[in-house]
Amino acid sequence: MTSIFKLNYPIDRNALLIDAETARETAELHGGPKTQKTGKWLISYYENDRTNKIMEDLNIKGKTRWYFIGNNFHVEPHVDTGTAKCAVCFVLSDNASPITIGDEDHHYTQALIDVQQEHSVKKSMEERIILRFTVEDKDFDTVAKEIRYKS
Repeated sequence: MTSIFKLNYPIDRNALLIDAETARETAELHGGPKTQKTGKWLISYYENDRTNKIMEDLNIKGKTRWYFIGNNFHVEPHVDTGTAKCAVCFVLSDNASPITIGDEDHHYTQALIDVQQEHSVKKSMEERIILRFTVEDKDFDTVAKEIRYKS
């Protein structure tokens, strides 16, 4: 069963990195107490015309989230509960660690991911910056059929 579809949406990475710095200004600690104690996983809900256009172009409806995952931080295996049935993620940092779904590593720069499958992220030598659109009302298989820009 496929848990990830890579995308080929023509992003303006430099513009999104500028947006990421604006998002960072409103970022707060993410996750539970153990994660928050490290101070290495931040989340921002900043959105703008560019993020809204990306969702429109991809034919998805979701909530915009920016993740800033610090270097040398392991995102432990988990399933997203109560926040998303699936997610579209754009990895904006260079040399980011892959996402692990089940026991398989996936390197990607942009993808639709089934976050109802157990997933994790290995430690990285540098910060991982992600623009993520969480889809709450449609499951992975439905979005996979409807999304545009599949590789």
